[in-house]
Amino acid sequence: MTRQHYHVVENTPGDLPEDDSPAVCTSRRHAEQCAAELGRQLRDEGYRRISGSASEGLAYYETSDKMYDLGRVIEILECRDADCEVDR
Repeated sequence: MTRQHYHVVENTPGDLPEDDSPAVCTSRRHAEQCAAELGRQLRDEGYRRISGSASEGLAYYETSDKMYDLGRVIEILECRDADCEVDR
């Protein structure tokens, strides 16, 4: 039996995930905390949230400081894949 878990992915909107090893969380609450931390890091880098939230599981960030920057998206993805390594 595969244990339900969550991946927290940050990438450019419309692109395939860039991180080969996204955060893997065993609870939705922990995934929301990881997503919120990623959002704080983006704000520290000059991005601002334009929609969504960690509790919604999808948030979009943009910056006006970097020309041609498409922004960032943070997404919480539910997973039951048996190939994923999850601390039990």
